[in-house]
Amino acid sequence: MVASNLSQLLCPASFRVQQLAKSKRPVAFSSPVTVGAKTTKSGIFHLGWSIIGRQKFRFTSLLSPNRVSSSRAARHVTRAGWNDFEWSEVKLATKVKAAEELFSITLDVSQEDVEAYTRPGQFVQLRTSPEGKAAFIAIASAPELHPKGAQLELLVKPVEGSTTQDICNLAPGGTLEMSPVMGKGFDMSKAPTDAFGTILIFATGSGISPIKALIEAPVELGGLDASSREDVRLYYGAKDEDHMAFKERFGDWAERGVTVVPVYSQRAEGPKYVQDAFQEAAAEMVMEAKETAVVLCGQKEMAQAVTDIVGEIGISGEQLLTNF
Repeated sequence: MVASNLSQLLCPASFRVQQLAKSKRPVAFSSPVTVGAKTTKSGIFHLGWSIIGRQKFRFTSLLSPNRVSSSRAARHVTRAGWNDFEWSEVKLATKVKAAEELFSITLDVSQEDVEAYTRPGQFVQLRTSPEGKAAFIAIASAPELHPKGAQLELLVKPVEGSTTQDICNLAPGGTLEMSPVMGKGFDMSKAPTDAFGTILIFATGSGISPIKALIEAPVELGGLDASSREDVRLYYGAKDEDHMAFKERFGDWAERGVTVVPVYSQRAEGPKYVQDAFQEAAAEMVMEAKETAVVLCGQKEMAQAVTDIVGEIGISGEQLLTNF
């Protein structure tokens, strides 16, 4: 969920981001968001406040977390503002710098956690102590039909003074508390290969995390199946090349049938935002609007700009896919 400095994900019902000032449009999640929790009498659960970009948002949820068994070694039951679930203790296995201001971490989790991860775009909550606030972070590793190990990869942007900074300050071997795997993820059944030959993907910042999972997941678990389509393009925005994660995967993605279009907001010339790069290229693209689906994961402003642009060429809201 959305974008460079932001947030992540959603669940079996709906995880909505409401802008305090004016807009009430849902926002796709990508990077981590730290929230607090309280329950209202109306049954809507407000999960605190977070600064996204330079704007203030309130998070509400009607989620239903997956069950976890009592077989976990370390468990804490919590009321997270919506439903009860069990936190499990997990170990930070590895931590590497994925790009400027981004860390790729792997967690040693239970086999049950891995098996509960069934669709790209799902997420987990992490915290560093039972009293700490939770960070919602999308899973970057792809779900597997037959998991060979019990690890999950996440892409984390450390935000000063937040749980994500605490996570990134941990050394390998340190422990965290993790929720069950949550969210509905990207529903690619809405864009079957025989009906949608063109897929346009737009991601910014750490929003690339669930997109990586989408590209690399097997089709049986909701993968993109790019090689079976005519044209799949990923417009990936970051400040510059140094702030772009997973560059080492671009060659593999190309072999899978995905054309990566890097877009740098700090470039001297050319389009600085993914929506502008697409609009510039759209005039020369050959595509049927009714056979085109759009995947969005990034900042609210980007998502809305892309929605407006593709709407003008006949791509409807039903053809837009998000992980919430």
